[in-house]
Amino acid sequence: MRPILPLAGRGGQPTEGYAILKRSMDLESALKTFDRSGLLTAGQLMLLKQAMALLAREEQAKPRQPLSDYGFVIFSAAKAYEGFLKSFFYQLGLISRQQYGDEHWRIGRALNPDLPYRLRDETWLYDDVATTCGEKTARLWWETWRTSRNQVFHYFPDHDQWVTLGEARRAIEMIMQAIQTALVCDGRRKWLE
Repeated sequence: MRPILPLAGRGGQPTEGYAILKRSMDLESALKTFDRSGLLTAGQLMLLKQAMALLAREEQAKPRQPLSDYGFVIFSAAKAYEGFLKSFFYQLGLISRQQYGDEHWRIGRALNPDLPYRLRDETWLYDDVATTCGEKTARLWWETWRTSRNQVFHYFPDHDQWVTLGEARRAIEMIMQAIQTALVCDGRRKWLE
């Protein structure tokens, strides 16, 4: 079984996401910060609270026979993260109102730093995010998307990718950390006025 959240990237170096996951977070404090900042919508906050409630329920249950995949614990947080990214990119002026509401516009494609050059067009945002928020933030947001949303939702037939309960916790922490970086990134735009 291959872990869903990679411990190392190319060349065996720790990924940005793993560096974030090694630090523990107080999820409740992060939620309070998000609520005060106005950074997330009421619906996005509700989804994060739901993910935290599922995580707490599963951690307290400690069944004799653990489930083989706890991806369901991450789903609500991943959905909130997707909504946050779309809203944040729109408010930064990186996407248009049309893209914001477009069912065909894809965050994964827009944030992918490894997208082939021939596919990079006006909808590719990685370089814009790196310029606006810094390379580390852009990489964190991509790694968070890839590991906590994309690899959890999709089935890859040649890989057994099951999410353990510990990995579910780390994925939620990673999502919360990624959202928290927006407070720093957008300090110029004064979210907290």
